[in-house]
Amino acid sequence: MGLLIKIDGDEYRSDLAFLVMSLDQRRAVSRKLRWECGIVGAVLPKDPRAQAVACEMIALGYSAKEALAEVFRRAASSWPDTLSLKHTAIRLFFDEMYQGPTDRDAPGFRSAHLELIEREIAAKGSAEGIACALWRLERVQARVAEPDSTTRPPAPALHLLRGTLPVGVEASSTVSPARPHEPLIVVGQYAYAVSDAIMVLPRADVKAFADEVGKWMAEHWPTALVACDDAGNRVPGYALDRRNVELAAEAFARGLMLRESAEFIFSQRVREFEAVA
Repeated sequence: MGLLIKIDGDEYRSDLAFLVMSLDQRRAVSRKLRWECGIVGAVLPKDPRAQAVACEMIALGYSAKEALAEVFRRAASSWPDTLSLKHTAIRLFFDEMYQGPTDRDAPGFRSAHLELIEREIAAKGSAEGIACALWRLERVQARVAEPDSTTRPPAPALHLLRGTLPVGVEASSTVSPARPHEPLIVVGQYAYAVSDAIMVLPRADVKAFADEVGKWMAEHWPTALVACDDAGNRVPGYALDRRNVELAAEAFARGLMLRESAEFIFSQRVREFEAVA
């Protein structure tokens, strides 16, 4: 539509809303749209560009009713002024890299991500390959900006595409086909999903990282530690409870920094608490 939206103090073209919104934010837009469809008895187009249009309209301050009308208008006109299918595929692949056995959010893109996307599209990169490049960009940015563990042991290499595993290595039977883009780590002759890191990483490495995350939370975010960590359910000698040690192992395997790991643990525990409430 040629308009601007503001996210975290920066302005972006409104048609990029689907890219700059987080997964949770886009889920909220989807709920609004489904609700509106139920009211008017409409069926939302399955084309992912419908979500891109809805995100743009909601980001611009329009109501769900107005957003739905715009979705149908653009669908009838072959999606003018809307993100391409390749752009939406990149975003969806990236989201899936964040997924695990429990519900996950995925952050929105910012200027550096958007610039990388346009460069890679111009270079004829695949949507899946561009999503991997975005993942690597995020890890580079985090290492530059965030404090890291001072005792972090070497982590297994992440494999973002399952078709690029080393020769002779096969995916473990524990790898879920329902999450085809969850990153894998190689341990021995098998590759495991990062969410299974607690099962395959050396116990000493997991403990060292989990203890440092627990120490960081105690010093910098004690309220979160009190809210999400059960001191009565800790393995003797560990700074976090059993479930949080599992999440710390996954954060370690994903290459998250200390603050990122603390936020990941807190977010996941809140989601799990809410799921059983």
